[in-house]
Amino acid sequence: MADLHSRLWTGASSVWPQNYIDVLQIHRIDRDTPSEEVMRALHELVVSGEVRCLGASSMHAWELARLLYTTQMHD
Repeated sequence: MADLHSRLWTGASSVWPQNYIDVLQIHRIDRDTPSEEVMRALHELVVSGEVRCLGASSMHAWELARLLYTTQMHD
């Protein structure tokens, strides 16, 4: 999971010179990465202050709902 967090932050911060990102947009569901791992990494980015807000696009509403449900189940 730390690797996913690192990849998300490194990829985004390489094109943005500040020490935080206003909105990190996820576009597609990665079928090879468990939803729990994705949501945990995104949560850590927000809690750490590296990302202020999350957004989602290019996915079905039920896919986003499943991701959100995953966070509720592990809260």
